[in-house]
Amino acid sequence: MKFEYRELGDGFLVEIKYIKQKTALQKLKDVGKDVGKEMATKYRRIIEIIRNNPEITIPELAEKSGLTTRTIERKIAELKSFGILHRIGGRREGYWSLTDE
Repeated sequence: MKFEYRELGDGFLVEIKYIKQKTALQKLKDVGKDVGKEMATKYRRIIEIIRNNPEITIPELAEKSGLTTRTIERKIAELKSFGILHRIGGRREGYWSLTDE
């Protein structure tokens, strides 16, 4: 939200503007524009694997995707920063949660 205010006589007028948030799918499309199709394909591959198995570990994800564990860690951190991916719980008992598209 964005707030704007101005003084009116002996008071203030406050406007609260709602800034529409992008959906996870829109964010991913924007990422694709920024980093190129090859990188967007890596994100999509990781998301599809997680969607099919939310309890998957990073080493399992690396094996299934054909990427290194370090690359998976980097891509997961980026997906988290985009607001697309969240971790619920800890390493042993947790699972991945994707933002609704």
